[in-house]
Amino acid sequence: MSQLASKPPTQKNPSVRMPKLRAAARGAECMMQVPGVCNHDTTTTVLAHSNEGDAGRGTGYKGHDWLGVNMCSDCHDFYDGRSLIHDAQGIRSMYFDEAWRLQVRWWLEQGLLS
Repeated sequence: MSQLASKPPTQKNPSVRMPKLRAAARGAECMMQVPGVCNHDTTTTVLAHSNEGDAGRGTGYKGHDWLGVNMCSDCHDFYDGRSLIHDAQGIRSMYFDEAWRLQVRWWLEQGLLS
């Protein structure tokens, strides 16, 4: 029997949930604001989870809440690939990274992270 066959299956750690961050996203400004995509409608804003590989996500798991970004419905659709706008230049990750920096500063300013 090979060593691989004798190893137990690796369990994925559950994602970290932070209800205060999710609640604060509702009605907040979109942090992505992708030009030509963002609808700037705060009534559609939710905490969108990262799709980046190191965000704790995987099959059946969303990423950690603290690696999420407040996004309007159109930016969220664009980021998740549900938009008709093609990401030929790979800008989704670039916009997400910049938005996450703004997001963390906003959480700190709101007293949601310390």
